[in-house]
Amino acid sequence: MMVNMNVVCVAFVTSVVVLCCHGEPLQLAVEKWHNFQLPKDAGFPAVIENTLLEEDNEESTEAEDEGENDEISLYCGEECEESEASRNYTVQDAEDTLAFETVYPNGTRTLTRLRVQEQLVEYINEWRRGAGRQGDGKVRRRRAVFDFDTRFEVNIAKYLTTYPFSAAVKLSTGCTGVLISPQHVMTAAHCLHNGKRYIVKVKDLKAGFRRERKTIPQAEDPREAYERSFIWIRADKVYLPYDWTNNKKNNLLPLDKDYAVIMLKRSPEREHLEVGMGDTGNVPVGTMVHFSSFDIADQPKLFYRFCTVTDGTQELFYQQCDGEPPSIGAGVYVRQWDPEGGGWSRKVIGLFGGLTSFVNTLGLKEEQNFAMRITPLKFAQICFWVTGEYGDCKG
Repeated sequence: MMVNMNVVCVAFVTSVVVLCCHGEPLQLAVEKWHNFQLPKDAGFPAVIENTLLEEDNEESTEAEDEGENDEISLYCGEECEESEASRNYTVQDAEDTLAFETVYPNGTRTLTRLRVQEQLVEYINEWRRGAGRQGDGKVRRRRAVFDFDTRFEVNIAKYLTTYPFSAAVKLSTGCTGVLISPQHVMTAAHCLHNGKRYIVKVKDLKAGFRRERKTIPQAEDPREAYERSFIWIRADKVYLPYDWTNNKKNNLLPLDKDYAVIMLKRSPEREHLEVGMGDTGNVPVGTMVHFSSFDIADQPKLFYRFCTVTDGTQELFYQQCDGEPPSIGAGVYVRQWDPEGGGWSRKVIGLFGGLTSFVNTLGLKEEQNFAMRITPLKFAQICFWVTGEYGDCKG
């Protein structure tokens, strides 16, 4: 049964749970963090190709999809299933992975391919080897499973606009997202594109940020109450990996490429969460992870929860956090001690995917409660989408 109590009690309850579960303390915060920042001189890539794609036509896509099931099918390929950082990326690997599609409110879509410098790839390969070696000793193979729902409703109005809850975003498509810059929201790609088409036009896509509504008049219409509980901001453009939109694998979509970034028309003037590196060297088994999401469709209730990483691969981690389908796309973060600032910081290291079925490399169906890791190439791509350079972000 879901715990329903004021958010001010979360820290106390968390500490009690952590001390009592399995008779030993769990890892409340990251013990060792491996900073990641691409070299500045490898930061601004040259554009190899900037192609105007066919404009998104609502009538044609509806005709093509008539009678078809919009439900997506996911697969986890060889790279997705790797358990160790043994693979070295090539420049071609990086250029293929970093290709992306941009879609605008008028329906225009562009494909961008970038020339990646050897220095960038060498840095990523060396960082993965170093983080993997140093992280090996920290990996805890014991599974830590909570036997009850760790969700708490954030039900005090002033906390809804207070960091880190201020970064939780409700998308008009029904998913959750996370504010990662003053004007950018990250979410799951399938919340915007189902592998065949965009499920909503960018001109109609909105991001909602909770207001401090202390009381809601009883006579107010429920739908109006829901709408007025948020500040809604329209999207200016959307970025998605081309590996997601250019679907060629028997209608199966890559589980490890299920991410997207929305640029808003204006800033919500809320404090955002920074993106960090979610590699296994930083987020091993046993790490405590947290996220907030809007779990109930058409309700403005925000829920916070915590749990531990129980297993995973280089691209995904498995966990026991409870969440309903509207939670998908929420930013999963860790707490990290900042020695320079002398305080705690939080970094988004993954996106919540929930309990999901997918096809593995053997062609068999699996079902896992997972989150997608922010890995070095994803980090570089997200950084480019937000800043226009690869070397402008530190994770």
